Amino acid sequence: MGRTDLTTRPFRVGNINVDPSGNVIFMGNHDVLLEPRVMDVLCVLAASAHSVVLRDNLIDQAWEVEHVSDECLTRVISLLRKAFRQIDTRTKYIETIQKRGYRLLLDVAYEQNDCF
Repeated sequence: MGRTDLTTRPFRVGNINVDPSGNVIFMGNHDVLLEPRVMDVLCVLAASAHSVVLRDNLIDQAWEVEHVSDECLTRVISLLRKAFRQIDTRTKYIETIQKRGYRLLLDVAYEQNDCF
């Protein structure tokens, strides 16, 4: 799956709605605009919910370039966690698997149509 193959269909992670085409996550009246790369990483994690996604695979799928530093990925994961916390302070969404990668902890449900 390359960057152009990432979903643009809306989906939910737990109780948070995700609109990849608008780069926004929201729940009720709370929404957070994400940088496009942060959304790309979220889409890769969502495609493998509950499974560990290796750091190299995340980089390959979200960046599609040969040399991206681990620091870039770490920064994107940090921004994604911060965005989730802005909407839901009680739930842990992403788990770090030391020296391997990351896992999205909640169920992902893709919408059948383009609205929630």
